[in-house]
Amino acid sequence: MKDNYLIKICFSLLLVLLSVSNLTADEIKKDTAVKATQPTQAIDIPGISTNNNITSNVTLTSHNTSNKKILPNTNSAPATDQPQLISEEKRLPSYTEIFKNRLQALALIPRRFTLAKEDELIGNQLMQHVVKADETLMELARVYGMGFNEIILANPTVDPWKPKIESKLTGSFIRILPGLDLPAEIIVNIPEMRLYHWVDKGLVDTYPIGVGREGFITPTADTHLIRKKENPSWYVPASIRQEKPELPAVVKPGPENPLGSHALYLALPNYLLHGTNQPLGIGRRVSHGCIRLYPEDVTDFYNNAKIGANVRLVHEPVKAGWRNNQLYMEVFPLFSEEIAQDKQKQLATLATTVVNKALSRRPDVVVKINWGTIDRLVHQPDGIPHLVGELINDIDGAEINKK
Repeated sequence: MKDNYLIKICFSLLLVLLSVSNLTADEIKKDTAVKATQPTQAIDIPGISTNNNITSNVTLTSHNTSNKKILPNTNSAPATDQPQLISEEKRLPSYTEIFKNRLQALALIPRRFTLAKEDELIGNQLMQHVVKADETLMELARVYGMGFNEIILANPTVDPWKPKIESKLTGSFIRILPGLDLPAEIIVNIPEMRLYHWVDKGLVDTYPIGVGREGFITPTADTHLIRKKENPSWYVPASIRQEKPELPAVVKPGPENPLGSHALYLALPNYLLHGTNQPLGIGRRVSHGCIRLYPEDVTDFYNNAKIGANVRLVHEPVKAGWRNNQLYMEVFPLFSEEIAQDKQKQLATLATTVVNKALSRRPDVVVKINWGTIDRLVHQPDGIPHLVGELINDIDGAEINKK
């Protein structure tokens, strides 16, 4: 009897082990929440030309042709400077794990970049994702270290709240640096809703942010950090208490505090860089002018930012920058209250200005500008760098480098 009883126990344990090993992806997902994965095949990303071999180098290309022809990589930069796809073999962990520690869980999602000499773009990776059940673009933006604005601009035809299962999302971790004419240690590009932090020479951290809502637009300014505070209390401004009289004069640290776990104070009165207890507001206009970061990002930024660091709050909906003597442009929509005329005309004027500034930074090169691509970006901003200018070659194929 005893032997039979032991045999039954062993047999039951074997069945349990077999059932666990045969769990489907959908069954696992019930316990691990949203799992973000990428396709095994490369797909055509707007403004980025790729091939079907995910291990091969690819290069930024323009939309000069309707069939989006794949162009070979002819750049002379090292392989690490070329765009790379995140492959199926390197799956992202569950959504829950990402909230615990995105840096540890998502080593593939970059937020620190090495800036190559004379380069004005950072990053070399592309984002691709196949939508699974119960995923939303707002959640996936956080998974991939993006703001909500960035993921919806790159995927304008996808329903952000109920994307179709198996639909393909695209995006880019390649970005043009803002504030190139007057650098600072920390630059916040308000219309892009992104912060750039020059940690050291040649090292740049970048984070998505939330900014001031309509009527409380985050101002442009040149300022600096005056102090930092972990677990800050929120002293509610009088203007906000007028809107919400039920609020106390002071909100102590904790889950109800909108400053989150860390706050960095600017010399600009009443404006802070801080965390948030509402992470779904990143990449959106939701604050009274302050700048919000994801909880997992603000800790990283807080630890690296130094008191006294120069901070520039800039307004650059159109950016242009150089990589390997090729000129790229990145365009974001204007805020509604900033549109003084036809918004396409306004963006076109800005585009002309930034192209001229970029050309002035490389006075010894002769470049052919693709105004057709620029016109397309002005009418359909997507927040992704596009190739808009290449060196002109002479008859023998040699580069012309002259004023």
